[in-house]
Amino acid sequence: MLFDVNNRESKLSKVIPRGARIAALFDTSFGYGTPQLELLMSSLAHFYEASDCVMFEPDVKNKPKLRVAAPGIRIERLATRFPPHFDVFHVEYNLQLIERISDLKPNVLVVTSAAVMPALLKLPYKPDLVIYYMLESIDYQRKLGGQDFVNLLQIGRSRIDLICVPEMNRANFDLRYLGWDDIPVVEVLNVSLSKFIEGEKSQQPVIINAGSICESAQCDYFERDLPAHVRVDICGIPSSKRMIQMVDGFRSNVSQICYLGSLTMEELEEIYSRYAYSICMWKPSDINQIHASPNKLFQSIAHGVPPIAAPHPQCVSIIREYGCGILMDGWSFQDFYSALERAQKIYGTSTYHDMVENCRFATEHELNWPAQFSKLSSHLPTAA
Repeated sequence: MLFDVNNRESKLSKVIPRGARIAALFDTSFGYGTPQLELLMSSLAHFYEASDCVMFEPDVKNKPKLRVAAPGIRIERLATRFPPHFDVFHVEYNLQLIERISDLKPNVLVVTSAAVMPALLKLPYKPDLVIYYMLESIDYQRKLGGQDFVNLLQIGRSRIDLICVPEMNRANFDLRYLGWDDIPVVEVLNVSLSKFIEGEKSQQPVIINAGSICESAQCDYFERDLPAHVRVDICGIPSSKRMIQMVDGFRSNVSQICYLGSLTMEELEEIYSRYAYSICMWKPSDINQIHASPNKLFQSIAHGVPPIAAPHPQCVSIIREYGCGILMDGWSFQDFYSALERAQKIYGTSTYHDMVENCRFATEHELNWPAQFSKLSSHLPTAA
């Protein structure tokens, strides 16, 4: 790959003191779709025996603050008058971040988007280690903040020591565009669990669709006629008036589809394993969505729930390597319909049982957080 970390110096030459202070800057509420950020912070805290480890998030309306289960991590939620991603919000939020991290003086700082780059740039000192956890593509960030976000990334380059990406093919487009060919890059898959979790399946094959309820995730397909006897539970926050009307219809009508509301990660974890399959697809309208690296793919596999996935390159690679799910032939409604029919036909057979066991093997072999963090830790500065 163009930006393969293995072609670079294997470990940064700096030394991080044991008992280091660690902070992460996030531009929206986490816990509803980014469990890997908490896992990263927990692992960094353990790696450096941190004396303090804090995650900063904005106060997003209608998203309650979540309890963080990982010990040694605390959350600071900063209130602003405007929600993300208004211009005034970015100014307010970054001013608060600058004040807080200037007081904290973290040795290790994790930034997650251009939206929080001003806080890094205005720090009066350079932290010992700055990790850019590039969860979203340049295209996605440009949609939020325009060319200003791209400019902030360009300016912030001199302060970034290490980049983590969830999908290397997508990162190659972005890093080539930015001209960042001299920063170590590690692909850390968007896994959300440390071990395989299996539960009792329902007798009837119920499918779950968890995450963004939007046209970009092709949720409009649920408005159309699905194969007979297929049941789908949907959870998440509808992103448009059309999607709100759609889920309101699911609430009021007896149909194949049930809307569960917006669930926290903890609530979702409690019910995930009972499902027969999950749905994982994004409309292939841009690089960000073609090269999707969805949390729900890995969450589903780790719960022994074979995903029904559109042919995004990372989904194709993982499902073909491990035989742990069903790949759609394309992104059309007919492709989706046919995949649902195949899934329903094999449920309860030896073929389905093998897929569940393959989910177990994939999770234990590679798709778990310790395995992913080990790829990163081999490139981290040593602790002393």
